[in-house]
Amino acid sequence: MRSALLRSLAALGNRVKPGEPRLSAKDLAVISGEADGLERGIRLQKLDTSRLLGQTGHCLALRLENLSAGDSMSTPGASMLRLFEDGCELGPAHSAIADIQQTGGGRFSHWGDTLHFSSRDGSNPATNGREYRVLWDDFRVRRDELPVSSLPLGVILNLQRGIMSYRYKGIDCFKCPFDLALYQQLLWRERPRTIIEIGTWKGGSALWLADMLTTFDIDGHIHSFDIADPPAWSDKRITFHQADAHAIGDAAPASWIGELPRPVLVIEDAGHMASITSAVLEYFGPLLRSGEYMIVEDTVIHDMHADHLYDGGPRRALLEFLGNNNDYVIDRSYCDFYGENVTWNVNGYLRRI
Repeated sequence: MRSALLRSLAALGNRVKPGEPRLSAKDLAVISGEADGLERGIRLQKLDTSRLLGQTGHCLALRLENLSAGDSMSTPGASMLRLFEDGCELGPAHSAIADIQQTGGGRFSHWGDTLHFSSRDGSNPATNGREYRVLWDDFRVRRDELPVSSLPLGVILNLQRGIMSYRYKGIDCFKCPFDLALYQQLLWRERPRTIIEIGTWKGGSALWLADMLTTFDIDGHIHSFDIADPPAWSDKRITFHQADAHAIGDAAPASWIGELPRPVLVIEDAGHMASITSAVLEYFGPLLRSGEYMIVEDTVIHDMHADHLYDGGPRRALLEFLGNNNDYVIDRSYCDFYGENVTWNVNGYLRRI
């Protein structure tokens, strides 16, 4: 369940594959001129390559007009600009200018009011006959009523690189450091005796949760579900289940959940497609009791501008669930503990009332 997320997030920031189209159908329509992006806050600009400021190696420089400022020394990851060559997205963004000059390959940097960029095949953008466009989507992160993370995009992407490399006791444990602290507070306060984790990956987060229960002297058990084969290692405090999150009730029937030691904590951390998150929320929602929590992980994908890779991702599912259910509220004491939604589980700490 985590493999799709790993592949997709590896394409963000300075890991995007040049020439790889990463557009939603609406974005493609805007790029091709078949739809108006103004209603979504999109600004689209065709580059006039006849007005280049200069060229060094593979790198060409062009001043951008009527767009917000890009990266700077104090905000090196601020720009949300996306660059396209004949409709194919270029990158990595935020590249060092020296790398653009020496390597090219579609690398670019939006620095201040200037775009430093290269073609994907080393040809000269001024003479290769291709069309270059930039897409600036300032407002997409605020097109619904839920607040977004107050962390700047550059900080989010830098943190993500560390998170995706983090291990607990030698096992992959892709948890944000803010959430590791928030989980500890929640576990101490609520003292769940059963934790249901949807999305195992290598089991690092399940092991960390089990150790936290032991540390806090909570007589509890972890049930971790994943569509992939369970980890080869075992721990008496953890039971690994093989199951499809789309049909989680087949492996975790309501009768079984009703007999579990309470309180129950449900963590949705599977493949992050909107349909997966919706299936988990809709199934467990009615089965939890007043005061129990469901946590929707990695809703920060929206703030990374990557939710289109997941058909809207966890945030879309969260919006739909809250719109159709009056039994749950967002516990902002967790979401906003370090600042507004300074968490990878943006708006994702849900408590049944």
